[in-house]
Amino acid sequence: MHIWIFSDLHIRSKDDPISERVARTLASIPSGDRVVFAGDIVDVFGGRTYFFKRYSFVLDWIRELLERGVAVDWIEGNHDFHLEPELSRVLPGIKTHVLELRLGPLFVAHGDAFNSADVRYQKWRARVRSPAVRWLLKRLPASWLHRLGERSSRWSRSESRTSS
Repeated sequence: MHIWIFSDLHIRSKDDPISERVARTLASIPSGDRVVFAGDIVDVFGGRTYFFKRYSFVLDWIRELLERGVAVDWIEGNHDFHLEPELSRVLPGIKTHVLELRLGPLFVAHGDAFNSADVRYQKWRARVRSPAVRWLLKRLPASWLHRLGERSSRWSRSESRTSS
């Protein structure tokens, strides 16, 4: 058995240049292997029907893996929000994890929670993951959430470039 780990692909659409390459790679993974999506596979992903429709091609990739007998884990990254229980309902058999995954001696984490030096980011992350924000996100129109997510992604990318 092999373990395949994917993280930080930030796919924006089916036409994104990386989509075809990822699809080919996933199609080549044999039964009995395991795939770990370690966060931020798509640019913005929330536990709402809107996002599940927008990224249905990614869900199809995962569905095909599960049908072939490939074990699949999903770790929420900093661009993935409140995916449960919807992700498990749409993809029975997927195992979801909020922060990390331990597979015997292997430890897999998205990593954003470990950057304790960035206090501003950690405060933002705590707010976004809070029950109050979860409640609010369930009530806002999905198009607003998408725009907010895209704006946050642009900010995050610009912050990463300026802090490097």
